[in-house]
Parts: sequence; C-alpha cells; structure tokens
Amino acid sequence: MRKNIIIIVLFILLIAIMTFPLVFRITKYLPGFSSTDEVYGTIWDSWRIKYSWDNHLSFKNTDFISYPFGLNLFSSGYASYLYLGILYSLSIFTTPVLTYNLQIICNFFLGLLITYALIRYITRSMAGALLGVVAFGFSPYQFVRSWQHISLTYNYLIPLSCFAIIMLREKPHNRQAFFLCGAVLLAFSLDYAISFFTVFALAAFFVYSFFINWKMFFAGGINQDGHFIFIKKFFIIVAIAAILSLPQFFPVIKKRILYSSKSPASAFNPYHRSFDDLFAQSARPLSYFLPAAVHPVFGKFTEQFIGSSL
Repeated sequence: MRKNIIIIVLFILLIAIMTFPLVFRITKYLPGFSSTDEVYGTIWDSWRIKYSWDNHLSFKNTDFISYPFGLNLFSSGYASYLYLGILYSLSIFTTPVLTYNLQIICNFFLGLLITYALIRYITRSMAGALLGVVAFGFSPYQFVRSWQHISLTYNYLIPLSCFAIIMLREKPHNRQAFFLCGAVLLAFSLDYAISFFTVFALAAFFVYSFFINWKMFFAGGINQDGHFIFIKKFFIIVAIAAILSLPQFFPVIKKRILYSSKSPASAFNPYHRSFDDLFAQSARPLSYFLPAAVHPVFGKFTEQFIGSSL
C-alpha cells in the first residue's frame, strides 16, 4: 500500500513538472501553440454549455451562430456520448478554462496509472513499468493532442482494454468479462479515433494470442477447450459493447452515405475527401526516426526537416 501511494505521488509530481506551469495556473491559462486556434472552439463550447444551462437554452441548437436561424451543433452526426457527458458536467460546474485543463491533467494521470498497472502486471517489474509509463504516458502525441484536440487525450482506454483482455485470457470468468466489456464500451463512447485505436490493439492481441496458443496446442501444451472459451467470450463481449454504443454511430453512417454520393470532396465534407488529403498530415519516412518537433531537447533539430518530402 505504501509503495502504491509513493507511485501515485511520483506520477503527480511528474505531471506537474512535464506540464509546468499549467498546474499552478490551471484556472487562467491554456497550453497550446501559435499555429492553431482549434482549442478556442472547445473553450467557447464550454462557455455556451454553462450559459445554456443557466438560461434554460438548448444544448443541441444555438443561435449564436447563423443568427437568427441558428445552428444544430450535432448536424455532422459526430457525437460521442460519454465525452459529451464529461464535457457538459464539467462545463456546468467549472469555468471553461478549468474544464479544459482538468481533462488534460486527469487524462495524463489515468494514462500513467493504468499503463503502470498493465506493465507491472505483465512484467512484475517496477523499473520496466516506470519506463513504459514515461514512454506512453508522456508521448509527444499526448502533449500535442492536449494542445489541440482534447477528446483524443483519453487514450488511457487503450491500455485499459489491453489489461482487460489479458486478464480474460488468463481467467475467462464473468468478472473479467464484465471488465473487458466496460473498458471497450468506454472506448467506443469517448472518441471515434480512440475506439479505432482500441479495436486495432485488441485485434493485434487476439491475432497474437491465437497464433501463439494454436502453436502451443499442436505441440501439446495447451487446452483446446480453454482457448475456445476465450475466443467465444471475446467476440460476445465486443459484440455487446458495439451494440450498446451503436446508436451514436447511426448519424455518422447516414451522413457518410449521403455526403459520399451527393457532394464533392472538400475540406468542408468530412465524409468525402480528396486523395491529396491522405498526405496532408500523414507521417513521412523521417517521422518514424526523428523525435517530435515539440521535443524539449531535440525538437529544434527536427524542425529543420518540416516541409521536406521526407
């Protein structure tokens, strides 16, 4: 118990250092970089939610845009239920700036905590778990998304889902089944990109597990019935989570069919994009070898290559 408390305190200190001075100015300042203004849209929406709550206005429609006709803010069909619930709850009881920053701090902390628990469970090594925590919890991705797309910082659900499927593989009991179903359902309900990453991670683990277990089975080292129980429960659990989260995907599917067939590709059509957009913000060869441009030590070196074909 004492070690766990020390680990938690260490994580809090690391977050305070790595995000400095955010923790000490959490109610007044926002992290970000000069080339984006997307964070202000989230801040405005937090203000609008609070204003709508205090004045008994609709959360879905607003006439602050396209007055006097107003605008349906969810007309694109994109609406992750749980993320909206978190955003709305925080916006009502806190300030817009604090709503944004609390998500950053909490998601950093949960990412560190869950990653530590996962790696410690697998390796039984505290040093290895701490190294994995720094690599995943403080990745450049997490910082850049914190400065631009806050819903994409809920990526702690990926290691949580991996933790759940590993426990189900080892002990395919109802408790582990509920754990995995809850983790996948959370991932499906927070952000569509996070749900995609989670599905990819689970699929990779399933393929790996299937290959390793069948290899051991033919060598006479694994029980076939236990392996099939895991496979059956895995597909049932994922199907249940997908069905429960399906209503939020219906508008997206509908818009996808409508836009892809009746409107040309453009930056204003999220469901039909031109082929050139595939390369606009994609990784290029050197992206896999050089540190991020926001790296505190090597970032200046990487900046020299931005804009080149590599």
